[in-house]
Amino acid sequence: MQLIEVVNQVLETGVLPVAVERKMQKLLRTEEFDETEIAAVDRLIDALMRGAIQSTA
Repeated sequence: MQLIEVVNQVLETGVLPVAVERKMQKLLRTEEFDETEIAAVDRLIDALMRGAIQSTA
């Protein structure tokens, strides 16, 4: 699954499971991203800061 797909899934569900968070961390460490992917991560960070996304175990 690509980074944008993962971010969109989290934004749609409003839930960030630990397994998905780890997958995103791995992707962020191992790949380079274009402007679209960076914008998707920015949207996710914004949603997390607003409390629109809940982190789950």
